Amino acid sequence: MEAAALVNGGRPEIVVRGIRDRPTGWTSWLTTTDHKRIGLLYLFTTFVFFILGGVEALLMRLQLAQPNSTLLEPKTYNELVTMHGTTMIFLFVVPVLAGFANYLLPLMIGARDMAFPRLNALSYWLFLGGGLVFYASVFFTPPSAGWTSYAPLSLRTVMSTCFCPGLVPPSSTVQVNVLPALTSWLVGQRTLSI
Repeated sequence: MEAAALVNGGRPEIVVRGIRDRPTGWTSWLTTTDHKRIGLLYLFTTFVFFILGGVEALLMRLQLAQPNSTLLEPKTYNELVTMHGTTMIFLFVVPVLAGFANYLLPLMIGARDMAFPRLNALSYWLFLGGGLVFYASVFFTPPSAGWTSYAPLSLRTVMSTCFCPGLVPPSSTVQVNVLPALTSWLVGQRTLSI
């Protein structure tokens, strides 16, 4: 077994076989375990989600700009409130702190990298996957239970689709199944919390 060879007057030299070169180009960003690159990935991704949440807030503000505006349907307004609140809390505020911490913390304490660099990279990819699953609910039925998902909006059936239940006459109540809409939202939210 050739673990070490003697060269240069008896000093051992370690022989290593099968080590690949580090990837270059865009694949180096996909496979990185460097804390600075992971921090930059977090920051870039959170600002993309920040822009999406800002567009959702803009649409809500346009709806509320005039009384009795018909820009958005009531159900769409509830969906926007849910998507905006969840985006800003779980896809911007918390992860942007993780991005700054990933970038700055090892530099501040003088460490070469984070403690578990592969786990650190996995946390970013789970964050991105959770955000994509969360926004995939837009293509099905977006959740309309508010970002906190409290009752009565998060119950299995909601007796009214209006965001102003005091103004809906009892004869116009309909049952809407909100469970399929909450499924993709919950899967995305649970993935974000790993």
